[in-house]
Amino acid sequence: MSRLFRIAIDGPAASGKSTTAKQLATLFRFRYIDSGAMFRAVTLKSVEAGLDPEKHKDQVATLASSLDIQFPELGTVSVNGLDVTDQLRQESVARAIGPIASNPQVRHTLAEHQPELKIFLVANVRARAQRRFRELQQKQQHTDETLEQVMADIEARDLADRTRTISPLKMADDAVELDTSHLSIDQQVSAIQKLVYQKLEQQQQQQ
Repeated sequence: MSRLFRIAIDGPAASGKSTTAKQLATLFRFRYIDSGAMFRAVTLKSVEAGLDPEKHKDQVATLASSLDIQFPELGTVSVNGLDVTDQLRQESVARAIGPIASNPQVRHTLAEHQPELKIFLVANVRARAQRRFRELQQKQQHTDETLEQVMADIEARDLADRTRTISPLKMADDAVELDTSHLSIDQQVSAIQKLVYQKLEQQQQQQ
């Protein structure tokens, strides 16, 4: 696979986007780009610069365009050469990311080139809540939170994502939907791997 080939993976919270993308990146030796982490990186630097994401939208966009955001290894993020992986989970970042992620100038700055393959992962709320609940238990975080509370949180997140003014969550017209409700991560990766090979074969036939 010597030519440039981009895969975009989108979907609601806890649908398996990050885990699937990381495994695909390893499988195909692709560069893994976490768009959510990129927005958190811009948010972190905006907070450090004392910028109000609501009042200083233009300044935040200018800052975003000046940042060199890289993913040196799977699961790590650097900004201008400095590792900020742990800082991206700070509460101050979580509080400020909303208006920055919906800032159209920032979204344009961070937008990738048009991908050759778009995947939209979906799964029912219970399946996604069970995954998130297991993650929290494994990380020993929020151990007092029940599965029902996690489900409620995901439903609230779904509503917010679908109804936000800027770039609401929806499947692109040319995306392929993959229901992961009853699939393991390995099965998800295998299904997308087949789609990649199909797309590559189509491209070769068109040349």
